[in-house]
Amino acid sequence: MTKIVSAQEAQAQLTDLTQAVATSHDPVIIHQADPTQDAVLLNKHDYDAMCETLALIQAGSLAAVRHRFAADDDWTTMEQPDSNW
Repeated sequence: MTKIVSAQEAQAQLTDLTQAVATSHDPVIIHQADPTQDAVLLNKHDYDAMCETLALIQAGSLAAVRHRFAADDDWTTMEQPDSNW
């Protein structure tokens, strides 16, 4: 489950939050007063997957992105893309 913490709480508990994220797929959102400054802690596997997906999107390889998600074990719980995707 995603956890949302304030910046002050994140600063006080950074080591614990980092260790928790490293052992799970549950991200931690660090919420700021200005939402454009929010941050997300991800484990390395999820971060790498996000970077690979963004690279495919930037390269215009939408078919590769759909194939990547279709092979994902969590695909059945994810929202299906619309027919224009």
